[in-house]
Amino acid sequence: MNTISIISFIVATSAVAFFTVRIVRGMKKSDNATEEYFTGGRALAWPVVAGSLLLTNLSTEQLVGLNGAVFGDKALVGIAWEALAAFAMIATALIFLPKYLASGFTTKAAFLEKRLDRRQRQMCIGVRNYLFPRSLAVRSSKRNRALADEKKKVAKARAMREAKAYEDLMNNLKKTEITIEVEVGGEDRLFGSVTSQNIHEALIEKGIEVDRHAILLEEPIKALGIYDIPVKITKGLNQEVKVYVIQA
Repeated sequence: MNTISIISFIVATSAVAFFTVRIVRGMKKSDNATEEYFTGGRALAWPVVAGSLLLTNLSTEQLVGLNGAVFGDKALVGIAWEALAAFAMIATALIFLPKYLASGFTTKAAFLEKRLDRRQRQMCIGVRNYLFPRSLAVRSSKRNRALADEKKKVAKARAMREAKAYEDLMNNLKKTEITIEVEVGGEDRLFGSVTSQNIHEALIEKGIEVDRHAILLEEPIKALGIYDIPVKITKGLNQEVKVYVIQA
């Protein structure tokens, strides 16, 4: 920042302070401190209020942010922002503002104080006092919103990794065929039976690792044949694997 910029800033700020003091001294004072602070004792003319609203809206977001968005090939963002703002201002002027002025509201706290009865306010306070100490909720702040966004990104990335792993496991099971050789006796009856443990070990030999309890074998296999055994991938998602039980 060069010397000219510093001097210009000091001069502009001093001019604003000077004219503000002169105007405020000549204004009608209000007995209500809250009203005096937030509305200037309701002595401001409409051009001053309109100018305040306009300059509040014309911030860095408009001068830098929207221009950058438009420059970045997002022209509709800037158009939609300002076009919808016009409808919001009209709705405020025709619907909400008359109600606020008629009720004498100066802040959102005053509006909520009158809008909610004592029981509702106590309920809100009780919920807040219950949730915050138990870390079931946090206050809305820039830091907490950033942390929440970061947690969402991490959870989304983890969900995508898990979905990819589930898909790969399903594809592997779908194209995998297991052969289990067993000793048989008369009438091709097995000596013993084929259990989920045997299927689990056969899958491990194929390079497919699943939990033994994920093999949904209703009862041990006691006869030669071809079986489609479901394997639980995750909750509500199964994939069958083909099992050949043959004579050794």
